[in-house]
Amino acid sequence: MRTRVPVSRDDWTLVSIASSRRGLSPAQLQKSLYLLGQAFPTELGPDFYKFRSINAGHFSQQIYTDAEALAKQGLVLIEVSEKDGWQHYSATTAGIIKARVLETRLSSLVLQRLRRVVDWARNRSIDQLGRGHLDSPGSLGWPPPDSRPVRQR
Repeated sequence: MRTRVPVSRDDWTLVSIASSRRGLSPAQLQKSLYLLGQAFPTELGPDFYKFRSINAGHFSQQIYTDAEALAKQGLVLIEVSEKDGWQHYSATTAGIIKARVLETRLSSLVLQRLRRVVDWARNRSIDQLGRGHLDSPGSLGWPPPDSRPVRQR
């Protein structure tokens, strides 16, 4: 069993991006981190991203700031699509290596859910990601945070 060790907010961004082999669009990254934060508020801690409601769902500018900082560190590659002008986030080899190390510090339940939410978001259109009924962990079939069984120590 892994012992949960706190990781920083930008570490969650890196692990999320590295969880998708094909990378993530801005909307996919935002939705993944939003749903993860809704599902695990205690585990992610008080310094996790703060989201505000916008027409397209929930948004945190800090995610983009952190992704840009990760790019400057050589951990994330940010490319702009010539086709539609959207940014696209993918992990570099160094980013994948660091993400794998970080994953060893996460609880297996949180890591499993993170991978599931990233895969779920990766397979949704921008229109689908912006719909309000997909704004809760329940849209993934997850129980609310306070209904998860508590593990006795």
